[in-house]
Amino acid sequence: DHTSEVMAILDFWGAVNDTTILEEGDVPALVMHGENDETVPFEYGHPFGLFTLPETYGGLPITERMNNVGIENDFFTSEGPLHMLDGSDNGTFEGAAPNSFWSDTLLPETTRFLYELIKPRTERISEEEQEVCFGASVSFMVSDSISSHYVWSYVEDGIEVVSDDNSGTLNLMFTEAGEYEIHVVEYNEILCPGDTISFFVTVTD
Repeated sequence: DHTSEVMAILDFWGAVNDTTILEEGDVPALVMHGENDETVPFEYGHPFGLFTLPETYGGLPITERMNNVGIENDFFTSEGPLHMLDGSDNGTFEGAAPNSFWSDTLLPETTRFLYELIKPRTERISEEEQEVCFGASVSFMVSDSISSHYVWSYVEDGIEVVSDDNSGTLNLMFTEAGEYEIHVVEYNEILCPGDTISFFVTVTD
């Protein structure tokens, strides 16, 4: 039941013939391009340096266009003559593995970029901090989605209790005075976790 709509663009050392194809309202994009790329121009020029090929616009003008029309984007560059910033030649590595740009920038920044797009946007409904009397029953609520499941955790008698009841609501009765923390993480239909939502309860005699 997943949508087939494009959610984002990953532009790794690519180019376009005309930056006006980028318009307000387009999906977010992650752009990575070497500043001295000799294969696909970082700014403007003929790919491969061949005048028989049409001139293209690389990572810099692409990003400038997105900024001008308000398209969300992240832009990463690297110095040096490399075309494929992971150190490969059309996907073939001379060494045993990709270079440091792959591990330091490309992989972690791509992961972060995509995660921010697909993670659930859990909203707190109950108050973040509550003060109740001994023996009170308290409900903790976050936004509930039928396609998500929820993992709640709290400490009871010094032991962490984890509850996976597929609900955005948790009911607890407090039988001892003290201060308590309750946490919940929402996992959406593709099992991507959202941010941890926390509640704080002070129980008085």
